[in-house]
Amino acid sequence: MKKILELKQTRSGVIAKMQEMNTNALAENRDFTAEEVSQYEALNTQQYGLKSQISRLETQSELNEEMEKPAAKPIHAFNHSKNLGDNKVLDEGGFNSFGEYLGAVRAGTDARLEFVAQGMSAGSEGGFLVPKQFGEMLTAFKPGESIVRPRATVIPSGSFADGDISFPALDQSGAKGVYSGVTTSWVGEGVEIPETNFSLREITLKSNGLAALIPFSNKLLRNAPAASMLGEMLLRQALAKAEDDAFLNGNGVAKPLGIIGHKATKAINRTTANLVKYADLVAMVAAVKMGGSLEWTINQTVIPQLLTMVDPHGELIWQPNAIVGIGSTLLGYPVKFVDRTPVLGSKGDVMLTDLSYYYIKDGSGIILSMSEHVKFTQDKTLIKVVSNVDGQSSINTPLTLEDGNTTVSPFVVLDVPAV
Repeated sequence: MKKILELKQTRSGVIAKMQEMNTNALAENRDFTAEEVSQYEALNTQQYGLKSQISRLETQSELNEEMEKPAAKPIHAFNHSKNLGDNKVLDEGGFNSFGEYLGAVRAGTDARLEFVAQGMSAGSEGGFLVPKQFGEMLTAFKPGESIVRPRATVIPSGSFADGDISFPALDQSGAKGVYSGVTTSWVGEGVEIPETNFSLREITLKSNGLAALIPFSNKLLRNAPAASMLGEMLLRQALAKAEDDAFLNGNGVAKPLGIIGHKATKAINRTTANLVKYADLVAMVAAVKMGGSLEWTINQTVIPQLLTMVDPHGELIWQPNAIVGIGSTLLGYPVKFVDRTPVLGSKGDVMLTDLSYYYIKDGSGIILSMSEHVKFTQDKTLIKVVSNVDGQSSINTPLTLEDGNTTVSPFVVLDVPAV
């Protein structure tokens, strides 16, 4: 229709003005002025009104076509839904930015929230599902931001996203070994083949709630571009830290079961308290399950130990001189220095792991709700974000090699000295 085309062109012009305002403010490294905030909000209201008008006209056109068919099916006035597979249809809401979405949740009257309200309760009671495009921004952690998730095996949420999920795994404990009790033998012609068995166990992953509370000034929430940038950054960092804490140290009670204290992890006692020596690192390599994607995870407080590590002749082992930067590999495996693992001298200050052996299950998505009442006198809105996640090792014990005696693990951590 000619009218729809004209409205779309008008809306494109309005959005272009909004983008120009954002670009100018970012180029000058400043926030919007009060006048610009009003102008931006007016433009946003205009483009949303045009969008709604376009949607109504397009819907009416679709309805007219449906009326001509034998069996017409109802169509929503707003059509932002998208089939994501796994029998889920998740609406993207038509929000242009995360800040715009936050402003809509705060106002609570935006018709687009109809598609992201949780359950049958009102948005203020049940919260709103963060649209897919923003949820992916918050949880798609880069290796530099998150330790475990980018390297672990992440299981899709599936049809029953927040329900428990169980699946079989090999029981490789004790004498069963790497092959879970399967044995092979050479047999002569006519000789009976010995029986062999393998053992299975069950892994169950739940939906443990992870919640974050962040106070935002109402002035910031009115500035959609700034709210988008700061909101995404704070939530990403908060979620990444909380997940890593649980994936590494969690006790499995209403949270994931962590790696450092897990019974499948091999703990190597260091030779000297509060030190990391070359012999300790060699012992860790000898205890790790070879193959896969092995990587060192080392707390940054250990760096002085590595840079000054010497051989029996007093020669530096890892750092040739003060000009060359810190090495990116150690004994042939990549090194990642972090600040959220145990510090020097503690169990887990140095880890050598293949994190693909760690399984993570996500829930239905990130749920967001707001309250202006808790910090009303401070002119702040409290944002609550809840996600559902669980994680645990895919093996239940160190693996016994074919010699029947040596044990290895994809999770090796440096421990305190033996008593």
